[in-house]
Amino acid sequence: MPWGIPRDDDMMFEGARLRRAAAMHAAPASSLGKTAPPGAAAAASIPSRKSSFVSRRLLPSECRPTFVFLGNQPAVFCVERYPTLVAALLTAPHEEALDAGTPDPAVRAQLAALRPHDLSAGKRPVDLAMAQACLAGLWLRHNYLDESHHLSQEIETPTGSYWHAVMHRREADYDNAKYWLRRAGDHPAMTTLQTAARAELTESDTKATAAPVELQKLLDAKSWDPYRFVDLCAAACRGRSDLVPACRQVQRLEWETLFDFCFVHAVGER
Repeated sequence: MPWGIPRDDDMMFEGARLRRAAAMHAAPASSLGKTAPPGAAAAASIPSRKSSFVSRRLLPSECRPTFVFLGNQPAVFCVERYPTLVAALLTAPHEEALDAGTPDPAVRAQLAALRPHDLSAGKRPVDLAMAQACLAGLWLRHNYLDESHHLSQEIETPTGSYWHAVMHRREADYDNAKYWLRRAGDHPAMTTLQTAARAELTESDTKATAAPVELQKLLDAKSWDPYRFVDLCAAACRGRSDLVPACRQVQRLEWETLFDFCFVHAVGER
C-alpha cells in the first residue's frame, strides 16, 4: 500500500513495513548510485541559467529515501517501489533549483520515451490524467519546464493545476503561479506536505527552530499556505539567501508528496 492514502486498520502494519524498507535503504553512500546515467558527468558541469545560489545538484549518493510522517505514523518516500523506468529517473543526478534551473540532457531521451502505461507495468493506467500528471512532474524534476507545462496545462483537474502552478513559480511568474494555485484549491497533497515539512525541518540538519521566522510561521500554521510559500521562494530567488536551503527542502517534499499522490491514483493503489 502506498504511503499517500493508508487505511486506518492497516496503519500499524504499513508503518512497520515502511520502517523495514527505510532500514534497507540506509546503506552507505558508496553503495548508492555507483553508475550515473550516460552524460551525467557532462551535465553536472552545466551552470544554472540563473544565479547558482538558489540551486544545487544532487548526486546519486544523495538520492536517498525521504522520511515523512502521515498523522502519527512514520512513512517513507521509497524510490524502489516505482517501476524501473521511473525509478531510474528518480535516482538520476539532478539539480535542485528554486528557479528554472538547467534542463538535464543526460535524461532527456528517457523522459521523452516515457509513456503513461510505463507507470503501471505496461497496462493502461486506472486514471490517465493522473498518469499524465506524473509525467509532468518528472519533466519538471529535471528542469524541463516547457515540456512539463505542455502536459500540465492539458490536465483540467486540481492536480494538473497544482503542477502548473509549481512550474510557473519556478520560472518566476509568481502571479500566474498563484492563479493556478487558486484553481488547484485545497489539494489533499498539501496536508501531507505540511506534515512532512514540519517533521523534516525539525529533525534534519536544517532545524525549524533555526529557520527564518517567515518559514517557521508557515510550518506552524493550521493549514498549508501555498501562496505564502510562493512569496518565500520569490524572496529566496531575489537575494534572501537565508531562505534558500529550507525552501529547497520544502520544494523537494512538495514534489515527492504530489508525485506520489498522482502515482497511487494513476495505478489504482488506493
